[in-house]
Amino acid sequence: MWNRRIASNMKPRMLRLLQLYRVIALIMVYIYHQSLVHEAWSRLGVCFFFVLTGFLTVYKEYDRIHAGSENDRERMESGVAGGGVRGSIGYAVRRIRRLFPLHVAMLVIACASEIYSVWGEFSSDIGLNLPMAFVKFILNLFLVSAWVPRIQLLSAINGEYNIATWFLSVCLLFYILTPLIIRIMHMVYDKCSYKTAVRKIMVVSALIYAVVIISNLVIIRTTGFEFAFWFAYESPISRVGDYLIGCQMGLLFLLADRERETSDDTGRKGMLFTVLLLCNVAVAALLYIGCRIVPADMRLVVSNGFYFTIPVTGIVISAAMADKYISSDADGNGVWRVVMWTAAISPFAYLIHVPVINVAHGIYRRIGDVNIWIWTAISVIITLVLSELYRRLIRKWVS
Repeated sequence: MWNRRIASNMKPRMLRLLQLYRVIALIMVYIYHQSLVHEAWSRLGVCFFFVLTGFLTVYKEYDRIHAGSENDRERMESGVAGGGVRGSIGYAVRRIRRLFPLHVAMLVIACASEIYSVWGEFSSDIGLNLPMAFVKFILNLFLVSAWVPRIQLLSAINGEYNIATWFLSVCLLFYILTPLIIRIMHMVYDKCSYKTAVRKIMVVSALIYAVVIISNLVIIRTTGFEFAFWFAYESPISRVGDYLIGCQMGLLFLLADRERETSDDTGRKGMLFTVLLLCNVAVAALLYIGCRIVPADMRLVVSNGFYFTIPVTGIVISAAMADKYISSDADGNGVWRVVMWTAAISPFAYLIHVPVINVAHGIYRRIGDVNIWIWTAISVIITLVLSELYRRLIRKWVS
């Protein structure tokens, strides 16, 4: 039986390869929003974000969230106690509080930019458009916009002013559910031996994957494009599959991390995990090619979470396993320092980049012909500078 108390005294390791994949996922989404690549890059990047979020959440907080009664006061103060709805909301607030001021600032900029860009149409019926814009703004502000189904009746308030907000909106719901998810995982896995727990994790992951596939295909076949795209790509109901599978893999790695000891065959193990990593990268590359050649009527299938889930999950778990065998000397390498810095600012850059792209494009378009590479370079520099400035400010505001 796996000893939870012993495990809780062992701090999670810094997984450098996963920090690298956070950076890669950000780049994938960014270059798509700059209109430089096929939309499949964004689909793959978003899948990485959800699986990584679930993986790192469980790996880092599996025992902390479900800590013993002697830590009740600390858990209540940090918002991670299992105190029903209040405790779950407190945990979610703690997870997003560093991002929320930036979210508000980017929302105001994005909202103003959108209304300005369509002012002629907006002002022609301002008595209707202004209240609808206000409702949409409120849904965006409180991060529930992605929870609203894309149906014709709600079309005026659907969507996000800052399109990157939908990811944070979906994650907010996942964070609220996370204490419950982890309590259930403890009930299912804690009384098992290591091998039994691993088998259960694989079965549960397969069941989650099957439910996501079936629900997505049913919705795609039986509803219109707008609702089906929302359900497959943005809906928490669909995207929770990637998050939950990431959670299962986070626990799998945590168990493996506690079980294995340093041995003489570390070189062989490192090579094995590296080969598995490269195999999953190759599968993801083949699926990306498939996205580019798939018929138009199959677009929704490759837009949803399950299309890339298996190779992305394989990349994440094999990269985490291989990370142990990377020399600690890499920490002093200049390239790794850049990677770690970019990973640290990546949540801020994700929220900032779309409003910056839109504003930079709007200004640049008014002073001359748009050269996409100059536009991209300007947007990247502004995004990185603003992200670093915000990172420094938030350090002082939020402990």
